[in-house]
Formats: sequence, structure tokens, C-alpha cells
Amino acid sequence: MQSFLTRRIFLTTTAVGASMITASSFPRPALSQPVKIVQLDSKILEQSAMSGVVDAILVTGLSSIPNFVSENMAFRMLPYSDVGLQFYWQNTIVTAAYFKKNKELVDNVVEGILEGLKFMMLNPQEAMERHLEEHPELAIGKNGRLYVEIGLGMTNAIMIAPESMKNGLGYTDFAEVDKQATFVKQYAAASADREPPKANTFCSNDSANKVTLTVAEWEQVRSNSQKYAKLLGKG
Repeated sequence: MQSFLTRRIFLTTTAVGASMITASSFPRPALSQPVKIVQLDSKILEQSAMSGVVDAILVTGLSSIPNFVSENMAFRMLPYSDVGLQFYWQNTIVTAAYFKKNKELVDNVVEGILEGLKFMMLNPQEAMERHLEEHPELAIGKNGRLYVEIGLGMTNAIMIAPESMKNGLGYTDFAEVDKQATFVKQYAAASADREPPKANTFCSNDSANKVTLTVAEWEQVRSNSQKYAKLLGKG
């Protein structure tokens, strides 16, 4: 923690962990040389760190790391997971009323998304080429192809999770969601705010156990994404 003294940390009000970065987050000796919190527009997130405007930024690694690597910028990452903070990255969300009326459609859409994810995990090079073909503007920049490769590779790396391997792609561990909600309430909610609802009252795994990988396929994904996992501090 001492290494942060007098440093400037960039964040946006919606940044992951922004609510936890307060003066009380640092030991009392730090108050004589406080960490300076700088709030800037999210569009200049990585550029602020690359140019030295700030010393650290609070980001989602999957979004920001490709910017640093594709520009050949050295960086040091301090993952939230190193201190026990696990966050789910993405979910498919619909209203309860829509889901009740269109459950089959929702299930089919989720299954289609997960089938596409499985294809990407097992065929990363072809998936990248298809993506660039559909979005040629991404390849215009000097590092566009590398940016897509890194993002795709890291996505595959983070999919190698116990709940996915045991239950299928898209499976959500409700206990982990409840822990996240409790943590957010502890640091970001007002004392009068109600308790967060339990995950099983608004989350469902009904569509998430239909797309699975074999043991051999998981090993293939692990092998293909090893160098990208290292970027996320997993290797």
C-alpha cells in the first residue's frame, strides 16, 4: 500500500471498485501524503495512464489490457481476484414479464450465444477472421488485428472456470452472486438501503447447462489461451 502514497489514481464514477477507493481505504500514515483521486472521462481511460497523466487506473482488464499490449506499453496489474474479489463479467438480461411470455425464445437465444462462444473457444483463429470480416474497420488501425486477437484470447481464458467446466457454459454460481451483492452493499450502499435480493430470485441456469465441452476440449482451450491467461495474472 505504501507504493500508492502521493500517486494519482484515475477512476470514473461507474468504474469497477470506484466505491471502495476512498481515503478510508488507505492506512492513516497515508493521509499526510494522500492518494489523489482523479475523475476524468472514461473515453480517455487508458490514454491517461499511457501519457502519465495518472499513475493508476481502475479498469476491467478484458477491456483495457488489449490497449496496452497492442501499443507495446508495459503495465503492472493488481487483480481484484488476488484479494478475494470475484466478479461475474456478463449476463443475458430480460424482464421477468418478458421471460414468462417468451421463455422458449429466450432459451433459444441464450443457447445460440453459448454455441457461438463454444465455437470461438475451440476455433479462435477462424472466429477472429470471421469477426474481422464482418467488422473490417477494426483492421484499419496498425494494431487492430492484434487488439482483436488479445481480446478474444483473454475471453477464452476467463471461460476456464470451475462452474463452467462442471455444469456447462453460462452457468452462474448463485452463491458467488450473493457474495458480490453483499460486498457492494457494504461499500457502496446507504445504511437505509434494503438488503439485496437473493440471486435465485432473479437468476436462472435453465438455459445454461445445454452447451458443454469435453475434457479434451477444455484442455485444448487451456492450451490455446495460456499466453492470454498470463496477461490476466492467471499463468
